[in-house]
Amino acid sequence: MLQTKKDYKFDTMKMDSTAYSAQEYRIAPNDIIEFRLFANDGFSIINLTTLNSRDNTFINTLSFQYQIDNRGVVKLPVIGEISLVGYTVRQAEDTLQKIFSKYYIDPFAMVEVVNKRVIVFPGNDGQARVVLLTNSNTTLLEAITVTGGIPQSGKAYDIKLIRSSGNPAKPNIYHFDLSRIEGIAEANLIVQANDIIYIEPRKYIARETLREITPIVSLFTTALAIYAIFSR
Repeated sequence: MLQTKKDYKFDTMKMDSTAYSAQEYRIAPNDIIEFRLFANDGFSIINLTTLNSRDNTFINTLSFQYQIDNRGVVKLPVIGEISLVGYTVRQAEDTLQKIFSKYYIDPFAMVEVVNKRVIVFPGNDGQARVVLLTNSNTTLLEAITVTGGIPQSGKAYDIKLIRSSGNPAKPNIYHFDLSRIEGIAEANLIVQANDIIYIEPRKYIARETLREITPIVSLFTTALAIYAIFSR
C-alpha cells in the first residue's frame, strides 16, 4: 500500500519558516464547524454575572455543530444557507458578524473547525489511525507519537507525507528520514489538515511465508494422521 518505486522522484519541501509554522486553515466541503454567537460584542462571555459563584469558573455556553455540504454551503439559524468554503476561520467570523448585525447589536461570532485531521499509517497491519488536530501547530513527530510512535516493524528512515496540491489526481509526496538525529528538523514540520503520513513497513519474507503455508501444513498433517488411523 502506498509504495513507491526505488527511483521515484519525491517532491521537495522548502524547509523555511513556513514549514515550521501553522498555516491558516481554509474551510472546505464536508467540514464540521462549531458556531457560537453573542450579542454586545461578546460582553456576556466575560460578564461577571456569568461566573459560577462557587468556584469562579465560567458557566458553559451552548454551542452547536454544523456541516458544510458538498456544495460548500452551511445552513445556520436565522440567516439560512451561506457559503464559507475557502474562508479562514477569522474571515468566516467577520463575515457572519456582518450578516448577523442586521438582527443583533454588535454580534460576536466564534467559529471552530472541529474535524481537522491527519491519517497515520504507522507500519503495522490494521493499525491506521485518524488523528484529530486539536492544536494548529501539531508537528510530524507529535502526530506519529499519538499513534504509538514508530513500531519495530516500521522503517524510521522511510516515511512519506502525502499532501494535497490542489489537484486531486497529483498530490505532493514528500520523503523523510527520522532514523538519525539530523532528522529532528524534519520531525518538527507542522502537519496540515488532511495530510497522510505513511511509515513504510519492514518486509519479513520468511515469517510471512511461514504464516501463509502453516494452514496448508496443518491440513496436510491432519489428513495424514486420519489416514494413519484408518489404515491400521
